Order: sequence, then C-alpha cells, then structure tokens
Amino acid sequence: MKKRVSVCIPTCNRPDYFEKTLRSVLGQTLGPFEILVGDDSSDEDTTEVVQQHKEDGAPIQYFHNEPSFGQARNVDHLFQKAEGDFIVLLHDDDLLLPGALETLISCFATHSDVVAAFGKQQIINADGHVKTETTHGINEGYYRTAEHEGRQSSNLRSAIVQQFPNDGYMVRADAAKAVGYDHPGAGDACDFAFGVELARTTQGDFYYTDAYVSQYRHSEESIVRGEEVADTAYRAFKIVTEQFSNEVESDPYVKKWLRERAPVAIMMAAQNGFPRDGFRWFVSRYHRPRILSPGGIRRFLALLKALW
Repeated sequence: MKKRVSVCIPTCNRPDYFEKTLRSVLGQTLGPFEILVGDDSSDEDTTEVVQQHKEDGAPIQYFHNEPSFGQARNVDHLFQKAEGDFIVLLHDDDLLLPGALETLISCFATHSDVVAAFGKQQIINADGHVKTETTHGINEGYYRTAEHEGRQSSNLRSAIVQQFPNDGYMVRADAAKAVGYDHPGAGDACDFAFGVELARTTQGDFYYTDAYVSQYRHSEESIVRGEEVADTAYRAFKIVTEQFSNEVESDPYVKKWLRERAPVAIMMAAQNGFPRDGFRWFVSRYHRPRILSPGGIRRFLALLKALW
C-alpha cells in the first residue's frame, strides 16, 4: 500500500504555536511525504520559521496568501495542492502525538475500504499541558471510546455527533479533494461541514482507532472576530436540521446531539443576527422542555433583543 501522506497546516499570525505544530509533524515515526503550509499571516514571522526548516531539509510546500484566504479557502487550497495519497489536516496550534501517522495509516492497510481514520484527542491548555478531566470528558462525549473502535455503522452519525474530529484525522486524498473544504453557508463551521459532506458523498467507511493521535489546544476564551461572535454552533445546528431531517428522526445519537446543542445554537443565532432561526429552534422538540427554565428565559430575551 502506498504511504505518501500530505500534512496540511493552515496558519495565521501564530508563529510560536505553528513551529510546535510543525515539529510534531517532522518528529513522526512515519515521515510525511510533504507538508503544505497555507499562511494567512500579515507579517513575515511564519515565513522565517518555514525557511529555517526548509534549509534543514523539511519537505515543505509554502504558500503565503496575499490577501489572506480565510480558513475554509486556505484549507481547500492546500487539499487541492496535495500530491500524497492521504491527507492529514492539522490546525496551527494543535499537535500530532508521536507515532500518529503510523497509527492512522495502519487503519487503511488493514481495511482497504476505509475512506477516513481518526483517533482520540488530548486537550491541552495554552502552555501545552494536558487537561486530564477535560480530555476524558470530551472523548466520552464524542464516543471516542473502546466500545466504538472499528468501522462506524454510520459515517453521517459519526460526523454529526463530532466523533469525527475537527483535525488530526487521515483521509484519502481523492475523497478530500472531491468533497472540498469551502462550502457556502458553513461559516465558522467549515470543519464540521467537511466531515458531514465527506460522510454524505463518499464511498467507504469511517474508522475509529482507540488510541491518542493528536492534541487539541483548548482556548479559555470565546472565539471572536472583532465584535462578531463565532457562529460555529449556529451553522452546525442549521446544517443538520435543514439538510438531514430524515436522519434526525431515525437516529437516537443525532437526536441526543440536537437536544444538547439546541441551547447554545439558539443563543448563537441571536448573537449573530439570525433570530428567526433561533425562535424556530426555541419552540422545537429539541428545546421545548427548557422553554420555562432560567436559561430558556435568557435565550428568549436574547432573541427578542436581536429582533429589535
């Protein structure tokens, strides 16, 4: 089996984190065929980091995007430029654990009909220390546990309930290119939209291996863009309720996900200027039991404020 792995790293104005990310790739037991870096930075600091590693022989393809592409277009550009047989996406503040590429590619070697493979994530803080309780809780909540190891019975369920992670996975390059990463209407939920589209449109199984393969850096603050609140929860909820209504009705895992995500999706709808969507979800079966709760009242007032 071919083992040419292209690791794609989109980055923007985080040279210190980026270098740690890059080193985690270069230190793999299975060396990458190539590392593609898409740089949206407004300065040359990341360029200098890349140049230093290229001089040491690192197999880096570097693209400094001027003007910047934004996350979705940046990732899509890297996917399309990749020449390997497999693609791994790694955001510029996350890390691959030692042996990750070897662990992930073994899933394809053993199961020829697998289209994407992923494992557990450790959650780390800004300083790189593992948050043990958070790590355990997130992997449990996203069904990344021993009893779920192996081929997934439903790729779409895996994508919707976020068992399929936002990065640190391995996917067949032809499938990633065909699906693309820049989906209209996805907003900040471009990672989520990619997983869902990959599940919906490609042949082959998702495979979960019950091993830690990456570290996800968890920010203690909300993601903001100036005064605009990130709309990830809103966009993900909208994708599922509007595009996959049949799956919602038949899958208890997806129903549970919708019940758990409804409150934050409603609040994000209010904060991002989509109160009509928020009101529709507010009275839906996924939120109805919470309408008269203190949180439900807060969400109702936020929706009213957004209308004015």
